[in-house]
Amino acid sequence: MSYQVMKAVMEHRAPGVVPWSELFMDVDAQEKFMPELQDLSSREALFRQIEFFDNAKLAPASFHSPTKVVERGTNYVITENQSGTRVHTQYNPHFSRRIRYPVMSKSDLASVHLPDPDDPDRYREAEEDIEFYSRHDFFIEGRVGGFFCGVWYNLRPLVDFLRDMADDPPFAHQLLEKMGEYHLRIAENLLRRGVHCCVIPDDMGMTAGPWFSPDMYEEYFQPWHKRLADLCHQYNAYLRIHSHGNIMSLVDNIIATGVDILNPVGPGDNMDLAGIKAKYGERIVIFGGLTKFIARMSQEEVEAHIAEVFEVATRGGGFIARNESGIPADMTKEDLDFYIDTVRKYRERYGDRGLSCCEVMTCESSTTV
Repeated sequence: MSYQVMKAVMEHRAPGVVPWSELFMDVDAQEKFMPELQDLSSREALFRQIEFFDNAKLAPASFHSPTKVVERGTNYVITENQSGTRVHTQYNPHFSRRIRYPVMSKSDLASVHLPDPDDPDRYREAEEDIEFYSRHDFFIEGRVGGFFCGVWYNLRPLVDFLRDMADDPPFAHQLLEKMGEYHLRIAENLLRRGVHCCVIPDDMGMTAGPWFSPDMYEEYFQPWHKRLADLCHQYNAYLRIHSHGNIMSLVDNIIATGVDILNPVGPGDNMDLAGIKAKYGERIVIFGGLTKFIARMSQEEVEAHIAEVFEVATRGGGFIARNESGIPADMTKEDLDFYIDTVRKYRERYGDRGLSCCEVMTCESSTTV
């Protein structure tokens, strides 16, 4: 599935076949179903997964910011990123947690030195990827850090940052300024080099609701999301925001920023796919929609769920299918094959859905891109 198919989806035209972009939930799932990937280059692994899942041709391009290994054991590794945050990653079972942050007090922030976001050497690999994937008709996504997650991934513990937002707004804004300007510079460098879309991870919620109120979103994060959306649109590119959690109370404000793609809109997070589609169907592309609990469901339940999601999400076009968290390791190979085959059936069945030519023109006249 080529760039042109993705472009049709972005414009809410009928794609012919609904694009799908599946992945594995974690390393354990990947090793169970496709162990050969660990011995392949990133490009070879991407092509192999496209073939395995019949995925759309989406490819990443990223700013080079390597981590260093601080300690390695038989079943774990501790790494440090370039902001100074340390991450403990355990294998078998696989999980990660942050164990040290560079900003534990207000005075620490001045001593944090991030890499130069305009250093051309850090984009050599991205340039090679963009050139290679463009020749192979891919839709290329520039990977950029988020704003909410950018702070607590790289600078300050989550609970402390949330407390700052409530009790010390000037310091919270300083933290955001530090990561926000840095990530905007990375985004512009990737856009200048030709990515079609910027993607940011900004997990703003839990299953019960968002980490903060709509008012706090409006004060702290909405301006940054809007700046990034506007920047993408200046380059005739798109913005995808990835956020797990029940962020329904934030959706109105998120849409107001001009974001183009919302992901994953997961039922496991209590997201209201039908409600978002009914209110914003012509203004937003849904990327996701399928439950992470497929391993717990019978094949009959899986098909009923897929049918329901496709019936709702493809109305008026603008849908890219994906499991909200990826293929889990506790799924059987038989059930995975059934899942892939069933999704393919509904992708073909609903591929002729999209806005009419007049509706597309009306929709385009009300958007920036």
